[in-house]
Amino acid sequence: MGDRKAQNWSAEEYVELGRFDERAAKSILVPISIAADALGYEQTTVRAHVRQGKLAEIVVACGDHKVKGVTLASIREALEARSARIDDLKEPLRDIIWHNGPHSIEYKKVMEGVGLSSSNPHDRRLIGAALDGLSKESFEREGFLISALVVLKSSGRPSEGFYKLARSLGLGGGKDDEAIWQAQMRLIRRWFDPHAD
Repeated sequence: MGDRKAQNWSAEEYVELGRFDERAAKSILVPISIAADALGYEQTTVRAHVRQGKLAEIVVACGDHKVKGVTLASIREALEARSARIDDLKEPLRDIIWHNGPHSIEYKKVMEGVGLSSSNPHDRRLIGAALDGLSKESFEREGFLISALVVLKSSGRPSEGFYKLARSLGLGGGKDDEAIWQAQMRLIRRWFDPHAD
């Protein structure tokens, strides 16, 4: 049989394959576990989305049993819809944060301001992605991560997503979380008031 090497794909890479042939993507079965990974959901959430018609189910008969999954096309559609929703959130989110000035604001208040619920895991993922996008933009334009202002009620500090983003942009430099956050807060205060500490 020749030399055949196993190909290793991430869930994101596998979903990208559907971009090349949209018609075929409607017939390609993606196992629930891979769909969950690609969408950032639990498998139970993927199954619920299938039942609700948010993802298209596909069943392939294999001898005596059937293999169930979702279509590659429906995963791509869900990802595109999420991306559009994140983009829609950015402007009102930006307005809420900038209106608050250089003062911290709790996630719950920010989320309620854009019509999301802090108790909903899907909404928390959306707000996290929107804040990441805004922070990347503010970092490019103003030199700081605007999401430093959005804090958890329990700690008065940003969520782990903030620190993860800061480190991915090279802002950690061996500093602990508190030092990263304080450095960003100083930059934000200086931007709002050039004479601030």
